[in-house]
Amino acid sequence: IGKTSSENALLDFYSEKYELEHNNDNIKKINTFNNYLTLFEEHCVSNKDNYEIFIKYLSSLFTKEIYCFIDRLNVIIEKGFKKQLYFNNYIIGGNHNILFISLPKEKYNLDFINFVCNVFMYYFKINNLLAIINYAIDSEKYELDFAICEYDCANEDLYLEAIKDGMSSCWEKGINTLI
Repeated sequence: IGKTSSENALLDFYSEKYELEHNNDNIKKINTFNNYLTLFEEHCVSNKDNYEIFIKYLSSLFTKEIYCFIDRLNVIIEKGFKKQLYFNNYIIGGNHNILFISLPKEKYNLDFINFVCNVFMYYFKINNLLAIINYAIDSEKYELDFAICEYDCANEDLYLEAIKDGMSSCWEKGINTLI
């Protein structure tokens, strides 16, 4: 436990401890991440009563994982403004399984999102994940929603069929992972 006299002293401490680059871009990423955490309860679309679990889940990310997290969010935000369906970005590592999904607002459907998440979990043999869903409201504003998904083994035949039909082809290269 330590007490610091200023925010800069705290940033210097973490920069030294975790060998981080102390630059404006990285500081902006951390601040952006903290802003998303403050909006989490309002934008939690599943298990709203347990949103604290999600915050704890995200708060346990290491700083370098946060940088990857923000980079992937920026990709789905960009895709959201183009109204593209996109679920190629993800983070798998340790206790963190996160799938980033962008879709047009008109196609926002929790059943579809749950299906994509379950195909992803089946493909990677994991039991739960945090889905972050983005859609554009207009040309300048966007929404991020958060959902925790538990694997539903009742529909494994459907997930396998979706994988055979090529739904998992965007995950085969593994370039968007963090392990």
